[in-house]
Amino acid sequence: MNPISTPAVGSATARGVLTGDTYPQCTLSFESGGQPFNLVVIELVFQQNGATYFMVDNMAVYQG
Repeated sequence: MNPISTPAVGSATARGVLTGDTYPQCTLSFESGGQPFNLVVIELVFQQNGATYFMVDNMAVYQG
């Protein structure tokens, strides 16, 4: 329960794709390999000509 001093159990990266809608969309999946976790961080990595904001919808986090 101390996520700052506990090493991350992993990471995942996804890139949105334009599918004819107004905004790029994608699905981000992550498998912790059975290691328990209690914190999920989603961040937008800086890119020179990239977006400065993003939207998240229909988010579900399962630990199984």
